[in-house]
Amino acid sequence: MGKPVKVKKNNYNSINIIAVIACLGVIVVILTVLFASYILDKTSRPTDNQSDAESSVSEISDESNDISDQSADISQEENSADTSGEISNEVSQPENFIYVTLDEKDIRRGDLIIVNNDKQYDFSQDTPLVNIYDHRSKNYKLSDSNLLISERIMTELNSMLDGLYEATNSTALTITAAFRTKKDQQEFYDNGKDTAVGGGSDLHTGLSFRCTVYPSSEGSLTEGKFLWLAENCRSYGFVLRYPQGKESLTGYSASPSFFRYVGKPHAYLMTLNDYSLEEYVDFVKRFSFENQYRVTHEGVSYAIYYCPAAASGQTQVKIPEGAEYTVSGDNSSGFIITAIINS
Repeated sequence: MGKPVKVKKNNYNSINIIAVIACLGVIVVILTVLFASYILDKTSRPTDNQSDAESSVSEISDESNDISDQSADISQEENSADTSGEISNEVSQPENFIYVTLDEKDIRRGDLIIVNNDKQYDFSQDTPLVNIYDHRSKNYKLSDSNLLISERIMTELNSMLDGLYEATNSTALTITAAFRTKKDQQEFYDNGKDTAVGGGSDLHTGLSFRCTVYPSSEGSLTEGKFLWLAENCRSYGFVLRYPQGKESLTGYSASPSFFRYVGKPHAYLMTLNDYSLEEYVDFVKRFSFENQYRVTHEGVSYAIYYCPAAASGQTQVKIPEGAEYTVSGDNSSGFIITAIINS
């Protein structure tokens, strides 16, 4: 038999060292993986403060969505660089304000009252009227020299119809009806000439007029050069009182000849969004002193909001301190405040 081969001892030592190093390497890798998993798991769990912050962000987002929903009806289209509309970012009550006391009868006064057979005009209020013929600008005609209109809108009426004359070079625009008494209106109704009963006509406000083009050979209010009136009346604070497609809301047939004064910011918003007066008042009711609708028109910034009338007696209405403002009733349940603001 041959002699057994002797394996050198130092070869075994080398193998053992390599094995130990390999084992240590595996252990290090395993520990590294476990440690990394632990760190990732720990950092993925939000702390109490993180949870609160995320909740706050969620609440703000919800609130922002609510405001966005409120303004969805208002178009973001702007017709000029200084004309825009936006919802106020204020969600809390402004610090500086005053209280104005309004009587119950004030609900039935103002530029934005709605008058119809169900919401009749209150003739007890004293509305200063002027004779249109005595104050007209000579650039339009009247069918009757005794027509009356509210004194405070006479300047705007003349300015608007002067603008029409400049655009058409015609004096054919003829006002055929303006302020009407309850008795006269009832006679029109009884004779089948009007669907509004005495007390139910918008003409009672002194803020409305009806017109035509005479002679008809000059044109029509619904086409050609006299379309200027319907397209530009908003710049003077007027709107079509009974626009096409709104019959179910106004209760009356559409009329291209019946104009109503509502004030410049309101006329702008109504025209921009194709609102009837009824729709616009409903829109404004969604806003309060604490959450005002803000709009800038022709370089003037307005805050517009609604205040429901008290159940009985007087109503305390908040007004931004130092602001110029007007208040109009809606002839139903409350007041629309329009304040000129600095920003």
